[in-house]
Amino acid sequence: MLDSQKISNFIAVKRKELRLTQAEIAEKLKVSYQAVSRWENGTIPNVEILVELARLLNVSVDTLLSGGDRITYEQANMDLAHFSALKEKIVRHLTTDDSRILKGPVAHTMFYDFQFPDIESPVLVTSSGWSMSKCKLAAQYGYGELVGCDIVNDLVSNIIAARAKPLFVTDCLAIGNDSDDVLMSIIKGISDACKESGCSLVGGGTYIQSPSLLKDTYTISANISGVVSKKCLMDGHLICDGDIILAIASNGPHSAGYTLINVLIDKNPLIKKQLVAGEPFLKQVMKPHASYYKALSPLVGRSDVHGIVHHSRGRDHLRRLLPEGLCAEIYLNQVRPLPIFSYIKKMGNIPEREMLASYNCGMGMWIVVAKESASEIADIVGKHYDCYPIGKITAGHDISEKVMYKGAVNW
Repeated sequence: MLDSQKISNFIAVKRKELRLTQAEIAEKLKVSYQAVSRWENGTIPNVEILVELARLLNVSVDTLLSGGDRITYEQANMDLAHFSALKEKIVRHLTTDDSRILKGPVAHTMFYDFQFPDIESPVLVTSSGWSMSKCKLAAQYGYGELVGCDIVNDLVSNIIAARAKPLFVTDCLAIGNDSDDVLMSIIKGISDACKESGCSLVGGGTYIQSPSLLKDTYTISANISGVVSKKCLMDGHLICDGDIILAIASNGPHSAGYTLINVLIDKNPLIKKQLVAGEPFLKQVMKPHASYYKALSPLVGRSDVHGIVHHSRGRDHLRRLLPEGLCAEIYLNQVRPLPIFSYIKKMGNIPEREMLASYNCGMGMWIVVAKESASEIADIVGKHYDCYPIGKITAGHDISEKVMYKGAVNW
């Protein structure tokens, strides 16, 4: 049963919250001033005017008739109607020419025709990633599109290390409010990066989390799938004694080490505007992960490429790739650190070993190649990014550390 007094009180409270007078309400709804006064004194509006009044007060009819007692999404600052309309805009970035992507009847699913007659024994390669610390900065300073690119290029780098061709990406975005500008910039960045690497953004999930996240803050996760012939799968078994390790230059921290960067900025907010190599510090650290797909594509199928490592930080990925009985020597005096890493090290007074464990320090990918092909391969990759020798593979026994740093970086 409707509680007329509770409804009247709710109408009065919402009107005052919107800083409207009874006369202004009457004018907007084209009713008399006396009608509005009666609504606030125990008379329930007629059906014809109820919908318009609810819309004017920014509530649903159900909420109005309950006197505000019912728990609704609008009370959590979530406009479901607006979000539904926003989904239609997002769909524009999901267009693809890939005929393997099928439209499925089941919600939140995607169907993919996994027949590859031109690939012998196709193997599915997947990788997942999550961005939070870099998203914190992106949300604060308007770099949504760049972190959208960032997570895709990070995932592409993971699977091309196995020689896989990227096929499609699904994303998951949790955001504090349904800001059109913020959401669309992130989705555009993800979509554009997919196209650059020859794959498709096929959908995912967008979750408005007003009660859980601050307005305009967000986190992004994504998953990528690719395909490679089983005989071409890069798993490190070809690596042998005498192989050369080439480094491919990064363009910045990529996706790692942002917890330390956030601490630096919190301790010294003015650092954001400090020039590093002619660009503000903030712009330097917010560059999206470099896209290595085009640089590494010419190497697919070459028998003299024995291993590829996505070097986001540290040496663990290379260590896992090495066969038993082999170790890698990395000559730190050959590293070409970008100015941003030297600056972070100096401003944070960070030891070299921690820098190497936290950042790529200017080396985005490592390639293990046959010694006689090292120069040729460096030239091929060098058409896209700086590429140079950084170490070698040696045979060893009772190795305590399979990847050994030698010398020191010239910061």
